[in-house]
This record gives sequence, structure tokens and C-alpha cells, in this order.
Amino acid sequence: MPTGYTKNISSGISFEEFVLNCARAFIYEMREVPEDTPIPENFEISFYHKVELEREEKSLKYWMGISDDEADRKTKRDYKEKIKRNKETIKEKTDLRKKYEKMLESVKNWIPPENHNELKKFMTQQIYDSIEIDCDTKYYHKESILQSGEEYKEAKIEMIKKDIEYHKRNYEKEVERVNKTDKWVKQLRESL
Repeated sequence: MPTGYTKNISSGISFEEFVLNCARAFIYEMREVPEDTPIPENFEISFYHKVELEREEKSLKYWMGISDDEADRKTKRDYKEKIKRNKETIKEKTDLRKKYEKMLESVKNWIPPENHNELKKFMTQQIYDSIEIDCDTKYYHKESILQSGEEYKEAKIEMIKKDIEYHKRNYEKEVERVNKTDKWVKQLRESL
């Protein structure tokens, strides 16, 4: 039985076409595109991390420049929003848990056909796992602490600095990966 890579050999593809088809498995950027998409000479760099880096740098400049009074106002506003979001999330997770438990009850009451008990066990386990992951509200019940404006500002600046480093590092990796891929494809084409 032919694989996705060998299926066109029977129709007479060339060695070069076969090599390029198989090469797609080694090219990260080609793994999720339709198989009839040609391998480009050069790959595009994703600018997601670069854009986020620029956004975070602007945010850092903003936070470093605001007054303690402004930071106090922002921390109070964000604190109120967090309390509200936590209440909404607890309700959503509680409602979801009720739906999971209702389905679990139906699964428990189901009498499966012969040789289908493993399916019932699997279904039950899927619901238990989902309840554990999707319905945990412990984090949202923790008491939020209202920080001073100065504490809030310092925490925001520290978080932004970490985000800047993250996006800087990942943008550099993206550029390096694309450059390596371009070189790899160029060497492959030259060998054919």
C-alpha cells in the first residue's frame, strides 16, 4: 500500500519530484500546507514575535512613565475587573460541571452491548478527566489582594520585561529557523 509520499510513483513522477515531495516532511513550514503547494525558494518569517516585542516595549515605556496616582487608579480598576471575571468564571465552570455530571450519569446508567464495556469505561474516564481539568475553581476562589499603585506598577514592569525577553528570544529563533530552512532547501535543490 503506497504512502502519501510514494503514491505518485505509480503515475511516473520524476526522481526530483519524489525527493521534493519527501523533503516536505523535513520542512517545518510545509507540514500543514496542502501537498500540492510547491516548496518556495525562500520562506517567510513570521513577524508575530516582532510585533509583540514592539507592543511590549511601548507598554514598558508607558508603565515606566505613569505616576503613582495613575497606577493606583489602574490597580483599583483592574482589581474590580478581576473580581468580576473570577465570579463569571466560577459560574461558567460550575455550569459546565453540572453538564458533565449529567452526561456521566447517563453513561453510568447505559447498559452497553456485549463487548462494549471498554467504550463505557473510556467514556467515563473522559468525563472524569474533563471535570478535573475544566471545572476546577480553586484558583478563582483565592482572595485577590489589592496592591498599592507602586506595587502594581512594579509588577507590571517586571512582567513586561519578561515578555520582552520572551518575544525577543522567539523572534531570533524564528529568523534562525527560517534561514536554516532556506539554506537546507537551497542545498537540496542544488543537489538535484
